[in-house]
Amino acid sequence: IISNCVFTVSLDSIDRISAVRLVVPRAIHTAESRKKLGLSVKEAIKRLSGKVPLLDPVKDQQIEDPAFATLLERAHNLSERLTSHQFAADHDVSEREKILA
Repeated sequence: IISNCVFTVSLDSIDRISAVRLVVPRAIHTAESRKKLGLSVKEAIKRLSGKVPLLDPVKDQQIEDPAFATLLERAHNLSERLTSHQFAADHDVSEREKILA
């Protein structure tokens, strides 16, 4: 972490959420509070050997809805299909553009 800043993030820009919880000081806008939180983040990453676990909605939040489980399975299958597709590994974009033009 290079600097400790407070900024706003829109919900649609969040891609993943960590299962790690840290205590955030009430007065986060003071430099001392930001520094303390930055040290807490560094310590958490150090304790986890740099492998921060992601939040699992079924295990961590006890979501037991069968429809949700179906959606998670569909999302996982789609993700696997996308990563295993030949275009996912093909980095020659210019060649594909010539073919499709």
